[in-house]
Amino acid sequence: MQEDEKNIYRFGMGFNSAQIGDGNVTNVVIKSRYALLDLKCNKLEVRLKQFLKQILKVVLAEINRVDET
Repeated sequence: MQEDEKNIYRFGMGFNSAQIGDGNVTNVVIKSRYALLDLKCNKLEVRLKQFLKQILKVVLAEINRVDET
């Protein structure tokens, strides 16, 4: 069960708040715990921008069609 939980956080790129540390919660430790989630967000951001560009093209084409420009 612990192996499954570890794989969920590793491959799902999530944040494990139950992670055991040495008690030293520094900025570096906090950043490292969020590293996988940050990678996932970066991928999502790129895909979202691509999607929005496609939507914008469709909207602009419709506006130009209606206004005959």
